Amino acid sequence: MDTFKKHGVPAARIRDMKSVFDMPIAQEMVLEETTPDNIQTKRVRTVAFSVQ
Repeated sequence: MDTFKKHGVPAARIRDMKSVFDMPIAQEMVLEETTPDNIQTKRVRTVAFSVQ
């Protein structure tokens, strides 16, 4: 990563899905719902920002 930064190349480490969803900011994007059939569901918001 230091070599990339030194040469101005944008780069980032790749995380697995578990480590991503362990982050508090990612947990805030998880929507939970109980369907009329009493099934618990979880999904991720599709919009991560708002334009003002």
